[in-house]
Amino acid sequence: MVRTKYSSEHPVSRAGWTAVSRWLGYERVHEFNGGLGNQMFQYALALALQARQPARVAVDIRCYGPYAHHNGWEICRVFSMPDRFPEISPVRGRVAYRLAKWLRKVTREVDDLSYKEELLGSPQHGYIRGYWPSYKYSRQVEETLRRNFTFTRRLEGVDALLEQMSHPDAVGVHVRRGDYLAADNAPHFAGICTPAYYDAALRQVHARIPRPRVFLFSDDIDWCKQVFAGRGFIPVEGNLKADAWKDMALFARCSHHVIANSSFSWWGMWLAGRRGAGLRIGPSRLLNPGRFVHDIEDFLEDDVLKIDAAGRLVAGFDYSLPGAHPPAPR
Repeated sequence: MVRTKYSSEHPVSRAGWTAVSRWLGYERVHEFNGGLGNQMFQYALALALQARQPARVAVDIRCYGPYAHHNGWEICRVFSMPDRFPEISPVRGRVAYRLAKWLRKVTREVDDLSYKEELLGSPQHGYIRGYWPSYKYSRQVEETLRRNFTFTRRLEGVDALLEQMSHPDAVGVHVRRGDYLAADNAPHFAGICTPAYYDAALRQVHARIPRPRVFLFSDDIDWCKQVFAGRGFIPVEGNLKADAWKDMALFARCSHHVIANSSFSWWGMWLAGRRGAGLRIGPSRLLNPGRFVHDIEDFLEDDVLKIDAAGRLVAGFDYSLPGAHPPAPR
């Protein structure tokens, strides 16, 4: 059985955390970890939980202290974030987690990354940790998220590219490789968005859009230029490390999207908003079978066309059908 560990409501645990909260100055602490896309999902959960269960909230970012993991703590660097939560010091964060664990006041994902409505429906005072990769949290606070996820920096030196992307037939294609190929991550992430997946996705693009302008985004753009050579696609280059956010900002300028099993490209698609009948294509799963469980319906909305690693259409609207028309935007 897949377990999800929620905080205890035992009177002793509750009373103990109340005492800790007085010392901390906060009833709920959210741990942040991972790259920009993960940080955005974690912030969405924090906002959604705050909307349902108001409390004094702080964030623990000590994971980014000694090293620049995934470009470090960047959500507040690249976005305006007027509704950001205060950050506690690494020492207080470490103590808060240890005390919460001892008091059984830690709420965390164990092996199940699926959406959990019950999480929002019950009091959550304590320490919150996990990735929470579901649009079903973000949709509950979408207006607030869009206000906060406004890029603070201008995209300079890319005027010609932006002009091309302003065309209604601009298609952004994101290919995630990099750390997905590492030994620790490959069992979970690799082999999902294969060349067959992208070939099938691009067939759907051409079936729906007579003359698409395809822009390639990747953390391994040289590989993409080899695999997609001769197709006239436009590679978006140079946005590495601290400038990686520019790929998300540019991806969001496209009207149609083919994403990877990546929170980074999901948020780039989300930031684009609902632009008419924009075509949206994603993989049929987020993770490989194994330790982690995830329902793709929690990661991709129903109207996103889903294709598997073999290039087969699994779910969503088939734009290749004769006389087909896309569903009306919601």
